[in-house]
Parts: sequence; C-alpha cells; structure tokens
Amino acid sequence: MAKRRHHLIPLFTTRATATLSVALVLFILGLAAFMGIAAHKVTQGIKENMGFVVLFNEDVTASDIDAVKTRLKKMTGVRETIYSSPDAVLDRWQKMVGDDEDIIKLADVNPFVGEIEVKVLPAYASTDSISLLTAPIMLMPQVSEVKVHTAMVD
Repeated sequence: MAKRRHHLIPLFTTRATATLSVALVLFILGLAAFMGIAAHKVTQGIKENMGFVVLFNEDVTASDIDAVKTRLKKMTGVRETIYSSPDAVLDRWQKMVGDDEDIIKLADVNPFVGEIEVKVLPAYASTDSISLLTAPIMLMPQVSEVKVHTAMVD
C-alpha cells in the first residue's frame, strides 16, 4: 500500500490566511469608498458657500440697497444674500485685527461701506458662471465694486 503524504501547511492555516486576506481587501475597499464619499461632501460644502461680495457707494440709501437685494434674489444662480451694514463690517474687521488697531481713532469716521454677501447655487460655483452673475451688478450705479475670490473658486 502507498503511504499517505501529509500536507506541509495545515488546512486551518490556509483557510485563516484566505479569510484574513479577503477581509483586508474588503476593509481597504470600504475605506476607499468612505474617503470618496467624504471628499464629495466636503466639495459640496465648499460649493454651497461659494459666491461674491457686492460693495456699495458711500452715499447709498436704504431703497438702493433693497433694489440691489431684490435684483440679486431674482437672479437664477443666487442661493442666498446677506446684507452687512458699515457698522457690522467695522465690527467684523475689529474682531479680525484685534483691539491693537482702532481705525475710528485714526480716520475719525467709519471707512467701511455696506456690503451684500451673495452665495450661489452649487451648479453656479465656477468662475464663468459667477462672472455672468456679477456683470449686470457691476453696472448698477449704487455698486462701487464686486469682489470675487477667483482663487478660491478655481
């Protein structure tokens, strides 16, 4: 009768190695999927906060501001508009630079003007789309400047 040969590697070790290998591959695939979903959510969050800032002239009236806000809200790609008075802009600037520099003491007046922060829909969060939205706003007589953070948009 022929002698039976014993396997050098036991059957249990082979199964354990195969199970562990499959588990590691599935773990890596799950991790990659999670990273993809997280990156997509971060990108969407950034696109939802994309926009531009409309700065007014110094002699702008409340009715002029309302007219600009109404026109902005009627535009197709605009999601939200937030108006900040000159005093609110000054307060925000003071919080950024701290109490070391008091611009009111230097200039004796508030040098800031009112502004509207405009947030666009995620589909319009590109340089071309934002420039199409800002072109008619720049032509309005109440508006002194429109600031677009093109580096961030790109």
